[in-house]
Amino acid sequence: MLGDCMNDKHICFSKRNRYILVGLALTLFMSLSSITIFAMPSSSSEQPLVKYKEVLILTSQSESELWESYLLDNLKTLLTSSDLKIHVRTESLSMPNNDKSYLDKQADLWSLKYANTKFDLIIPLDDEALAFIGNYYNNSIFTGIPVVYGGINDVTKLSSYPFNNFTGIMKPVNVRTLVDLILQIDPQISEINILLDTTTASKYIENQVRETIPYYNNVLKFNFIKSDFIDDLCHKISQRTSNIPSIIVGNFKDNSNIIISPKNTVNIINNYSNGPLYTFDETYIGNGAVGGHILSAKNHSKIIYETSLRVLGGTTPKEIPSIYDPGSTIIFDVAEMNAHNVSKSSLPENVVFMNDSWINKSVSVGILILLLLVLLICMIMLAIQTIQKTNNAKNMIAAKKRYDELLISDKIKTEFLANFSHEIRTLLNVILSGLQLLDMYKDNGKLKFTNKEDEAKLIYIRQNGFRLLKLINNLIDITKIDSGFYHVEFEVKNIVEVVEDITMSVVEYASNRGISIIFDTNEEELYMPLDSEKLDRIILNLLSNAIKFTAKGGYIYVTLNCSENSI
Repeated sequence: MLGDCMNDKHICFSKRNRYILVGLALTLFMSLSSITIFAMPSSSSEQPLVKYKEVLILTSQSESELWESYLLDNLKTLLTSSDLKIHVRTESLSMPNNDKSYLDKQADLWSLKYANTKFDLIIPLDDEALAFIGNYYNNSIFTGIPVVYGGINDVTKLSSYPFNNFTGIMKPVNVRTLVDLILQIDPQISEINILLDTTTASKYIENQVRETIPYYNNVLKFNFIKSDFIDDLCHKISQRTSNIPSIIVGNFKDNSNIIISPKNTVNIINNYSNGPLYTFDETYIGNGAVGGHILSAKNHSKIIYETSLRVLGGTTPKEIPSIYDPGSTIIFDVAEMNAHNVSKSSLPENVVFMNDSWINKSVSVGILILLLLVLLICMIMLAIQTIQKTNNAKNMIAAKKRYDELLISDKIKTEFLANFSHEIRTLLNVILSGLQLLDMYKDNGKLKFTNKEDEAKLIYIRQNGFRLLKLINNLIDITKIDSGFYHVEFEVKNIVEVVEDITMSVVEYASNRGISIIFDTNEEELYMPLDSEKLDRIILNLLSNAIKFTAKGGYIYVTLNCSENSI
């Protein structure tokens, strides 16, 4: 019991000490925190919060409409990289839509979405977006906010918007300039097709064309072909003469209500019309249109950006007059000009050409031919000076390559023959040793043959074994010759006798194959230095080939002709 009490007291003291330590740690932490807080300088005085300018960009065009997409992307890049710390938000009406209920719901949705956002500037980038802002300017998120518009064609409604808060840049449409240019290219034309969709921009251009009709009375007929869908548009085109030039305006959709790319649009139209295509839209240049009066989306975005900076910097919109973009340019595609036989001489001097190679530049034929001749002469002289060195270098490289390949091949062949020959000779020596053992048994009577034919076959086996051994030794000698280690040991012998003995050794073998061997010589004795082993191999190889390629019943003649200087 006393022990238990002591233990309980120890536990109580331990807990009490733990609580004291925790309390001291908390007190120390709070003290240090207080000192740190009072010692730190005020963050609001040295690091003020960065205030961003809130900008809303509004468009009604889809991403498939390339000119509007270029305009939007370039403008966003310029704004976000500005020193003013601009926060850009982008919204789209999804598609041009005049349904008031849809527009009301869209305005209510954005009112909820941006209820806590105070915009410093709104930038609508097309006619539909500007009309939306104008109609809903009294909405809580738009009221009193400066508006800088861009990409605007229809200027008729600008006067109805609040003058003090609206300014911007308009897209010029030089219909007469383009029509006059088409007539200058081909004075014989009497009709021009105007290919339109149903957007506000197309309607505005249609009105501009209609206003120019009186200037071309009794000269030109304008065929207005209008549709949002490419199939319907092409059906209407097919009902006209196929070689009529066309001015293409807007973007067109397939049956799935998806906008088709400019290149595919032109390719489809070309199936129904052979006439050249002209345009006001930058995206058709380089995608099949011959040319047109073009406004650059990149340059247009720069003017909108500069105007936006002025407004964000404190200038009121009423101090900045609305202007037309002065940067429109006449651009023609040389590749399409050549396809439709349009000459450069029929165009004014201020035309910008694209896809224009150096050979298409304004260089006279005579100067071009002279330059080509000078260039040809220089090339010939250079070729004469360098062709031999080049060929020699190539030949040396090729020879070195062949030599290296031969060395490798020869090394592989030599190693193979040496290894193969040594392995076969080892096996053959085992066979010959067995034959030698049989001969020993036969000599001491342990082995007896029942007939002479079996004993003769054993002799044939031994003879052919030795012949095979000689052939293998020949292969080994070849590898030695290739490696430069082959030695010849000469001794004086009667060469006639040596050759005759070698010949007679294969007579029986040849007879068994039905072949007769005849040996003849004009000298019975002729002593000279020779290596009988090497000569034996040479003669045997010759006889072996002769037996191999001689038919049964044939003759092999071995003749030894001796003279003073040769055998």
